[in-house]
Order: sequence, then C-alpha cells, then structure tokens
Amino acid sequence: MSEVKDRVAETPSQNYTKEQILFCAWLNSMKKLEMIPAEERTFKQNQEISDLKMKMWQTIVKYARSKLHQMMSSYPHDATDDSDIEQSMCVIFLEQLHNYDPLKTTPTTFFTPYFKQVISQHIRDYKQQLTQHDASNARKINRVINEYEKRGIHWTIEMIATQTNLSYKVVKSTIYYAHNAQKANLEDAGYIQSKIPTPEEVIEVQEANNILYDAIQRCTTPEEAELLARRINPDGKKEKPYDLVAKQSGKSIKRVKSQLNQAVCKLNQDDTLRKRFGKINRYSDLRPLELQDNSSALLEQQLETFLSEISSVTEDL
Repeated sequence: MSEVKDRVAETPSQNYTKEQILFCAWLNSMKKLEMIPAEERTFKQNQEISDLKMKMWQTIVKYARSKLHQMMSSYPHDATDDSDIEQSMCVIFLEQLHNYDPLKTTPTTFFTPYFKQVISQHIRDYKQQLTQHDASNARKINRVINEYEKRGIHWTIEMIATQTNLSYKVVKSTIYYAHNAQKANLEDAGYIQSKIPTPEEVIEVQEANNILYDAIQRCTTPEEAELLARRINPDGKKEKPYDLVAKQSGKSIKRVKSQLNQAVCKLNQDDTLRKRFGKINRYSDLRPLELQDNSSALLEQQLETFLSEISSVTEDL
C-alpha cells in the first residue's frame, strides 16, 4: 500500500474513490507477479494473480449487472441471456484490465464503454431482425461503402444514394438499422438467393481460369504478362488506370498502352481462347451477294437510258 500512497501523493489535487485506491493496489501487486517469467512462477503465484483479477471483477460486477438490466429492459431475455452477457463482459474486463489506470478515472467510467459494446453486440445478434427487403438494401449499400473505403474515399449518404439508386431517406434509415440488426426473418430466408457457388460452378470457373492463364503464358512475353496482371488487377474489383500501371512498371503511358494492345491482339488470335470464350460471329453464315445471269445486261440498258435522258435535257437547254 505504500506504493499506492506514493502514487496518490503525486497528484494531491485529485479526489480518489475507494475503488480507485483498491484497484491501484491490486494492479500493482498483479503486475509485480506478472513480471516473473511464466515458466518460473509457482502455482501459488499464478493463483494469486487469478485471485487479484477476481477481486477486481467482483468489485465492479454489480455495476456491470445494473448496466446489463438497463440496456436489456426493452427486449425479452432470460437468465441464460444474462449469464452469457455477464460472461462476455468479464472476458472484455480482463482483456482491458492492463489498459486501466486507476489514478486517471474510476473503474466504472473506464469499463462502461466496453460493457455497452458487449451488450449491444448481443442485442444486434439475437434480439433485433432485418426484413428481407431491408437486408437486400443493406447489401447494396455495403458493397458501395466497401468500394469507397477500399479506394480511400470519404463517402456521404448522397454518394451512396446516387450509386445504389435508393433515396436519401432509405439509405440513411438502412444504415442505421443495419448497424442494429444482423438477421433476416426466418420466413423470408427461403426467398434469399444464395451467392455461394455450386461445386459445378467452382469447377467451371477454375477450368476457365486455367485456360486463360495457360494462354497468357503461351502467347505473351513475361513483360506483357506482368502488365496484363497489373492492368486486370485480380485482387480488386476494377481495372487499374493506365497512369497507375505506368507508374508501377516504370514505363510511359504510351508504352504501356502499346504493349497491352499487342498482348490483347495475340490473345484474340489464340484458337483455344476463341473456342472457350469467343462469341458467335453473326456474319459467319452470310454468303456473298449473287447477281442474276442477265443482271449485267439489264444494268447496261438502264445506264444507257439514263445517259440518253440526260443528253435530251442538255440539248433542250
């Protein structure tokens, strides 16, 4: 306790609570024991560390329970819910215990945000639900938000509304409710289309990728293949712009475009790629125009008549 008194004396203007002083003493004792390497600690020392942690938890658990009942009062819950939440609060309490400085704030003030985080997470996971329609809007909005954040763009609700074709009001309300609900109604679950590919689709995509990779290695130079990989940007959702590819490869934009065009032309002529990915040529079944046997004489006659009419008009003038 002498060390605690010394620390308290350093800030005499501060009025400390009983809990702050107790936590200060218990934390100092715990940290001293934890400074001993784990492999050198005795069973008694490990037990003392556990006892100190439980003492601190028992000091604040009553407050934690009051916060739990306060936030859960609007939702149906039973003893099982309370026990699960209390256990989660204890876990986060022990995780954040080393970050707590009892001479700066009270235990309740420091740990309240973490307790609220645990309780709010439980409410989102088990007590609130989204309709299938709201869940669909939320997926649209999240895709746009993820794209903006990946590109480092600070998005606004107006930007999201423009990209999703949803109204400002719908976007705002969906973002709010999506942060407070993570489930769709069970009755609507049958109408939600799964985005998980079937085994056949996975195999088909893998085969197509293998064909494409083999063609790139076969038809292009290593330099062209590298530029293609940078331009296609397989790790992102959009192609990289030419200026970024040029910067990364140390070439001029003109040179990058030229080499990429050469690579694409080579790939377009590859029979394997054309058979696998090529589209049907709508002109392939067309036949050359065939003239009738007497068409040549007919054209000559029409031309002669036309020239005669022109001559007559010229003479009259």
